Amino acid sequence: MPRTGFAFPLAVQSSVVVDVARAAEAQGYESFWVTEGGGKDAISQLAYVAAQTSRIKLGTGIMTIFSRTPVLMGQTAHGMAQLSNNRFLLGLGTGHKASVEASQGVKFSKPLSRMSDYISVVRQILQNGRAAYEGEVVNVPNFEFRIGADEPLKDVPIYIATLGGPGAQLAGQIADGVVPLMASPMGVASLREDIVNGARSAGRDPAEIDIAPFIIAVAGDDASLVERELRANVSRYARLPFYQKMLRVSGYGKEVTAIQEAQKNGQGKHIPELLSDEMLEAVTLSGPVERWRSTLQSYRAAGATHPIVYAAPSGDPRTSLIKAVQTLEAADLS
Repeated sequence: MPRTGFAFPLAVQSSVVVDVARAAEAQGYESFWVTEGGGKDAISQLAYVAAQTSRIKLGTGIMTIFSRTPVLMGQTAHGMAQLSNNRFLLGLGTGHKASVEASQGVKFSKPLSRMSDYISVVRQILQNGRAAYEGEVVNVPNFEFRIGADEPLKDVPIYIATLGGPGAQLAGQIADGVVPLMASPMGVASLREDIVNGARSAGRDPAEIDIAPFIIAVAGDDASLVERELRANVSRYARLPFYQKMLRVSGYGKEVTAIQEAQKNGQGKHIPELLSDEMLEAVTLSGPVERWRSTLQSYRAAGATHPIVYAAPSGDPRTSLIKAVQTLEAADLS
């Protein structure tokens, strides 16, 4: 049966986060994800949501491994699993060199080695309540926390944000799922090949890895406003090298070349205009519900097991985000 999640950036009031999460739960979505941004961390918002929902799974999409130590992340994941009655999904990513070094003041080095070490430490903590680990990048001589009799350890699924290549192979080896962004169905199919190769190299069944692409979505009654928001949100990512590479893999090299030329010539403001209608239709959700359904079906056919509707506000945040939630019916979601 289809599985579908819902996500959006955190640049809205906490009361809106809860209202949208409740609407997603009522509508039948399997999972609810938040990014970090808008002055808020993901964990405080999801803890607030956990207290006011009962069924929907709650994921971070994503937290970077350079912003928290793996010991703290393991404690946080344990705490969220307890607060949410085992509904927590831990989405991790390396982030980007420029943003990590500029905003976190942390050197961005050996991201994949760090990810491998990091997840090893987090899993030790979640499985044993302690960690002793010496890796290529991360070293934890000895950590242990006390667990009450009424707080048993719980397994927490770990998702890696990746766009393919070595990162996807690593996910196939050690993760429970992946959360790519800006991947068309063609891009998801390519990503899945890397995941399968990684899983098989580790003796794992590739079917165990949940493929959960974030698909940018905008809903609203004003078609021109929806298109502007859609182009603006896609452009935010299309400016970055990681996503440009994924767009090329997805079959949109012509658009990427035009974007890069605009960047080189100091014409970045024109990037939204350079996104072709064909590309937008393939990698986003907007317009009539039939288009949402056909696009999601294309992703599922390409290997996505848990596509995530990644909604951006259009006009009033609460109204437009709940409209995005309600665009799909229960039959489309479960």
